[in-house]
Amino acid sequence: MTKKRWGEGVYNLISWFDIGKVAKATVMVVGAGALGNEVLKNLALLGVGNIIIVDFDRIEYSNLTRSVLFRTTDAEKQAYKSEIAAERIKEINPEINVIWLNGDIEKEVGLGYFRASNVIIGCLDSILARYVVNNYAFRLNKPWIDGGIRNLDGHASVYDKGKACYACSLADESKQNMAIREGCADVFQESLSFGRVATTPISASIIGAVQVQEALKIIHGYKDGDRFENFQVCRSLNSKSFYYEGMNMDAYSIISPNYFDNCPHHDSWENIIEDINITTKTTIQDLFVYFEKRYGDNIEKIYLRNPFITHILIRPEERKYEAMIPDSKVQEFILKNDIKIGLEETAYKLPSPEGGYYFIDESFKWKNLTLEQVGVPDFDILHIETKSKDYYIELTSESF
Repeated sequence: MTKKRWGEGVYNLISWFDIGKVAKATVMVVGAGALGNEVLKNLALLGVGNIIIVDFDRIEYSNLTRSVLFRTTDAEKQAYKSEIAAERIKEINPEINVIWLNGDIEKEVGLGYFRASNVIIGCLDSILARYVVNNYAFRLNKPWIDGGIRNLDGHASVYDKGKACYACSLADESKQNMAIREGCADVFQESLSFGRVATTPISASIIGAVQVQEALKIIHGYKDGDRFENFQVCRSLNSKSFYYEGMNMDAYSIISPNYFDNCPHHDSWENIIEDINITTKTTIQDLFVYFEKRYGDNIEKIYLRNPFITHILIRPEERKYEAMIPDSKVQEFILKNDIKIGLEETAYKLPSPEGGYYFIDESFKWKNLTLEQVGVPDFDILHIETKSKDYYIELTSESF
């Protein structure tokens, strides 16, 4: 008996549904909580062939009331959300390819994963995380679908360069609050709790379904106004926001406001080079030598999304600790080394005694370190500046 493709006998009966196109699609889901669970479950059931799951958190007992993919044993083990979600959707549909990444979307996830995706779905609860996803998605000319839930309410929006932008839609106050959080010198400011928002599996189910519905339209390439054989007309959320209010049973959509031409998020990285000879295991020294030989140009700067931290300073006592780690590992370093910080003290990250290692140039003292050791994640896209031009080089992935 010939094995049927996933969805055959069901989805092929839907006139507009292309099983082959969906099976070839790649969707990145950022956030594997309650909303992310629903999105991932739907993607697996629909037969989306390649799914990338990103989350930095562990499963807690409170997640079990609204997360369809998690179990009590997962909470007992405090397992990674992304890893367990990947296992469970693979159980639902063994034909899909799943990559799970446990890390901070801003600094620890390679931009190559964004570039490889047809669409990014955000299931986030932070303004900063949404801002970051918007920036990276637009940088690589990818549409993304935002979703948020609270109690019985929820919303979903589609952002696409040239039509709607999350950064443009933020109120000035939101931008200021985000800037404070991004720039604060106190390393523990990054993990301050802003209060948990109560949600229900109902709102997660509804908004997750809307997000995946919109992703299907993007995967198929359908646009507003497209007509199908049964006279249906496509209406999407592109440049719109959908709101669902469960308590008073109301749903409506509005046009996304504000799209400013001078928004820095609208800049794109063009002419990205895929170089199979550069990986995260490449040392800084070898990269400088290889780049000159391969591209006939000399590196001026290698920009780092994850700044390299040489020392941590505890003030006012002026205690200094050598760290030599990427910025995203600072809190882990403080806990691992049992560094005590009193109530009247503050921990500062010093990128270097001379200044900031937000980029690497010829003066960088530790060229024996690998790209991985200075904080460059797998499958990232290096932004390299020379005297003549900017290069954008995608590293070889060890997992994709």
